[in-house]
Amino acid sequence: MQISRANVDPWYFSAIYAIPDPIKRQDLWDSIKKFDASHNKPWVLGGDFNDTPFDWERRSYNAETRIRAKRFDHWIEGIELIELEFSCPNHTWDRGLLEEMRKSARLNRALCNGLLTSRFS
Repeated sequence: MQISRANVDPWYFSAIYAIPDPIKRQDLWDSIKKFDASHNKPWVLGGDFNDTPFDWERRSYNAETRIRAKRFDHWIEGIELIELEFSCPNHTWDRGLLEEMRKSARLNRALCNGLLTSRFS
């Protein structure tokens, strides 16, 4: 959505819910990349990206999640998005009642482009 206010340049906000299927999720990353290439305004993306760029953001990981993490990190860097800091638990999602079966990850985050940081700094 475009956020507008009188006498202030507009900026964009995108609420994200990335589908759990990593193959279908790639379509979202491609769409966001295209949007970024065609719009030159401050922009914030926030929500459930259903991916993590770093191993430490998951309680457990394997070769597949490491590949996805690397791909997600490359995507973030490729369109020059910046992570916005937050004060919440390290992991924003968890599942499993038994400790040995428990999974958790930091799936929720907020990212912005450089135009947004220069506007509000």
